[in-house]
Amino acid sequence: MDAHPPSLAEDKPTFAVIPITIYFCVGLFSLTSNIHIQSPVRILHIITSLGRGGAEVLLSNSIPLLKEHEQHLVTFTEPHDQLTEITPFLSSHQCLNIGGRSQWPKAVIRLRRIIKTIKPDLVHVHMFIPALLTKLAIPKNIPLVYSLHNPYSIDAFNANRWAHAMEQFTARPQHHLIGVSEFVLQDYQQHIKNAGTMDVVYNMVGDEFFKNERPADYVPKAPLRCVSVGNLKPQKNYPFSLEAFQLLKDLPITLDIYGEDFMERQLEDFIAANKLNNVHLMGQSPNIEKVLDNYDLYLISSSYEGFGIALL
Repeated sequence: MDAHPPSLAEDKPTFAVIPITIYFCVGLFSLTSNIHIQSPVRILHIITSLGRGGAEVLLSNSIPLLKEHEQHLVTFTEPHDQLTEITPFLSSHQCLNIGGRSQWPKAVIRLRRIIKTIKPDLVHVHMFIPALLTKLAIPKNIPLVYSLHNPYSIDAFNANRWAHAMEQFTARPQHHLIGVSEFVLQDYQQHIKNAGTMDVVYNMVGDEFFKNERPADYVPKAPLRCVSVGNLKPQKNYPFSLEAFQLLKDLPITLDIYGEDFMERQLEDFIAANKLNNVHLMGQSPNIEKVLDNYDLYLISSSYEGFGIALL
């Protein structure tokens, strides 16, 4: 199996679903290790939370498609916005309620106990901190699939040398990495050695986004309704959008931003201080696919993306 990701020139993006990756990795580890995995598979999913971010949506969309398998879920913290939707497909869910770094050793110990109890055939982990702690907890004989959703050089390593050192320390050749784009995997390979086999599986959106009928095209000189979707965090670079709309507040153009996170108060203060009556923070929407049809223009101002699911 080639450890290098395919060339984009040879592999065109498709809206692949993550279960295909699960099956691929099960087959991969069955062929390349002494572990014999039978169907149905017992899968342990590990992720930070079940908010409305790209990784969380991707996981929540894939779990129902794996209903013939025994699935368990571990989250590190709240929110659990999507838990009700996937609970019928889960054999168990445990939230570790892990906060700051001081609780990370406790998280590793609890993960070891959970893995020992569940005895998964496969562990699939998302996000930097859960992956880091899972790699410290998981026995060598259990296959680990590690999904990368962002370029870590920007998302983690540049801001914290400790993060790079720990990622390198926990990297193992028996791990299998999945990147949402070739760019994400190439970035990882440039900074982490001996990281294991790799494949690209592009981000997907659910079928519901293709079922709604679009309204009539925008009519010139009519009010222009813009929308942005994404968690309110530095990566999304919302201050840039707000500064742009400072210059547009006397024109018939509005911006609605859907998402939540720790920058919400900062953005609210900026909107109030600059009297941006044309910008509104809308919070989370459980049916964003229906909401989008009410707008004329999608606006993205992210500083970087792995393969932005909101744009899809």
